Amino acid sequence: MRAKLIVLFLLFLLAFVQVSPGFFPDMAEVDARWHKNLRGLNSFQVEFLFDLDEKLSVRHWQKQDLWREEWTVQIDGQNRVIWAGLGRGEEVILSYPQLRVKPVPVLCIWQKSLDWWIAKGLNTNFLSYQFLQDTPCLVIGSSSGNEPLQLWLDNNLMLPVRMIPGSGGQEFSLTWLNYYQIGNFWLPGKLSIAYQDKNWECSIEWKGINIDLPDGLFSQQDFKNRFETLNQAVPSEVLMLMQVLARAHETI
Repeated sequence: MRAKLIVLFLLFLLAFVQVSPGFFPDMAEVDARWHKNLRGLNSFQVEFLFDLDEKLSVRHWQKQDLWREEWTVQIDGQNRVIWAGLGRGEEVILSYPQLRVKPVPVLCIWQKSLDWWIAKGLNTNFLSYQFLQDTPCLVIGSSSGNEPLQLWLDNNLMLPVRMIPGSGGQEFSLTWLNYYQIGNFWLPGKLSIAYQDKNWECSIEWKGINIDLPDGLFSQQDFKNRFETLNQAVPSEVLMLMQVLARAHETI
């Protein structure tokens, strides 16, 4: 406990004083530790549970870069799919009903490597140590300007706990919390999505890691047969969340 308090105190001081570059880890080391956690994460099933009036559940299956999502809410005590999407990477291939907004899975952002963020304009010359709640963090990038681009990494795990992906001056951030270990992987157990004065929080339940997902789950024809007639109304708050997630991918 005493050692932990000393470390927290030192990080607190570093956040307010100018420190030499030697106090910060090399970016190649950071990227290697980050990439190590993602390497081998080839297929999985996960569910996002949002505490909304509609009890929104987002079920996500992924195999390599193929993914499938089903957004479900409780209506009259029954779970009903209100939107389903099938895609590859950041591309939505099929979705029903065919709304104007097509949300890309939020995990597509979490899975990006440090090199990808740097290519998008993350400035690694801006480094600091700060706290996210009780977690000491290495902060990369600047929060100033019209398009802030900033990453907060858990200083021990070197994994993202907050992403500010540059949003044209709008207040937007993704906060990943409650990391825990499953096998060789450290995975988040909670997500907070903030946009202006709105905030959505959800728990993340990892249902299976590197499991054998059937190819039929990602078949375009099977997906079309299953959801082509889907015409369930999307609640306004859920639609707003979809718009925010779609915008997040457009601005990075």
